[in-house]
Amino acid sequence: MNIWFHDLGQIPNGLALGGGGARGCYEIGLWKALEEAGIQFDCAAGTSIGALVGAMYVQQSLAPMIHFVETLKPTKIAEDLFAFPETLGQWVSNRKEISSFLSKYILSRSGMDISPLKTVLDEMFNYDKFKDSSIGYACMTFNITKRAPEAYFKSEMNAENAENIILASASCYPAFPVMKMNDQEYIDGGYWDNVPIDLAARMNAEKILAVDVQGPGVVLPVNPKLDVFTMKPILPLGNFLDFTSESCTQNLEAGYLETRKLLGSLCGAVYSFEENDVQALAFMDGYINFMFQIHHIQISDAEIERIEKWACQTTPSDLSKALFAGRQTGLLVECLAYLIGMNAYQVWSLAGFLKALCISLAALQAKTKDMGNLAKTALKKRLDKTSAVCLFHWMLTRVPLEKAKSELRTFAALYPGEIALAWTWYFLENVYGRENCYTTSTEN
Repeated sequence: MNIWFHDLGQIPNGLALGGGGARGCYEIGLWKALEEAGIQFDCAAGTSIGALVGAMYVQQSLAPMIHFVETLKPTKIAEDLFAFPETLGQWVSNRKEISSFLSKYILSRSGMDISPLKTVLDEMFNYDKFKDSSIGYACMTFNITKRAPEAYFKSEMNAENAENIILASASCYPAFPVMKMNDQEYIDGGYWDNVPIDLAARMNAEKILAVDVQGPGVVLPVNPKLDVFTMKPILPLGNFLDFTSESCTQNLEAGYLETRKLLGSLCGAVYSFEENDVQALAFMDGYINFMFQIHHIQISDAEIERIEKWACQTTPSDLSKALFAGRQTGLLVECLAYLIGMNAYQVWSLAGFLKALCISLAALQAKTKDMGNLAKTALKKRLDKTSAVCLFHWMLTRVPLEKAKSELRTFAALYPGEIALAWTWYFLENVYGRENCYTTSTEN
C-alpha cells in the first residue's frame, strides 16, 4: 500500500471530492476500491457531483451508487440532456442541437429541468442514516444573491433542507437552473472552489485525499501546511455532461483501477496488471532499459516523462507520480499500447497484455502501406503518431541496424517520441521473437 495511507487511522483525515458532472463517477470507483481495502475517512467535503457522492459516502450507500451508474441515462439527470461535444468537429456536426439547447435553456436563464435528478436523490438519500453517521460532511455552494461562496456543514443540515443544499452545490448554471433556497439564489460551488480541500480542513482533517476530476470550475491553491494527496485521473474521463451508462461506467472503472494501483492491490502505471506481475514488470523495465543502453541510445527520465504525457495525454499529480515512479523505460511499453488504442479500462495479466500488444502492432504494421513514400512525406509534413511509429519500426527491420540508426537520425528532431516507441517495439520483438509474437490468440 502507498506509504501515504500507512498512518491514516492515527491522524484526523478527510476526503475532498471535486466537481465535474459525469466525471464524478470516477469518485465512486475510488470509493469502491477504498471500501475493498477497509479504508474509511473521517469526513467528506464535496462540490457539485462531489457533494452528492460525499453525501452518499457519509451514509455509506455504495451499492445504490454503483447501481445508479450502471443504469444511468441522461434523462435520469435532466430532461432533454445531451452530451456537449469536446471537439470542434463535434460542435459543427451537432450545431443544430446545440443552438436549440442554448436558446431553450441557457439564454432564457431557466436551465434544464432537473426534476429527474431530484427524484433520484430523494430515492437514494436517507437523512436519518446521514445524520447518525460518524462521518462528517460539508459542501460548497455559491450564493449569487450575496455574491459570495457559502459552505454548508452537516450540523447546519436537517431533514427539510439537506437535499436542497446538495442540489444547490450541484446546480451547474447555466446548464442547470439556479437553486432557490432561503429566499436566495444559489449555483454550483465550483464557481468558487471545485475541490474543497479547505472544507475538509475546517472539519479538522489534517490528512486529506483530494480528487480532482478536472471538471469546469475554480481550483484553489493547496495550503502547504496541509498533508494533501491529490488524485487527477490518469485515464481520460468522458465529457462532463455525458451521463450515458457506458461513459459513466468507464469513469467509475478508471477510478477503481487507479485507486487499487495506488493502494497496491494492482500494479502498472497507465495500464492495470495483476498484483503478482510486479516482478515481471520490473524485469520488463530492466530489459527495455538494458536494450537502450547496449544500442547506445540515450533516453533520460525527463524524456520518458515527456513521451508519457505526449502519448497518453496524462495530467501530472500525486497519483501519476506514485504510479510512474521507478518505472522508467518500461513505461514506454504502456505508452506504445495506449497510443495504438489497447483497452486500458480492464485488468490484464502481463503475459496476456504483451501478447495482445504484439498482435495489435503486427496488424497495425500490415495496414500501413507504401512505407517508402511515407518516409518522404514525413520530412515535409507531420505524420500522425501511429503512422510515424510504424514507419520507424519498418526502418529498423528492413535494413541492417547500423544503417537504420543512421536513417533515423534524419527524423530525430521531428519525431523523438515516435522513434523511442519504435525502438521499444523492436526490443519487444527481440525478446519474444517475431514468429512467437505474432500468433492469432491472446490471453488476458
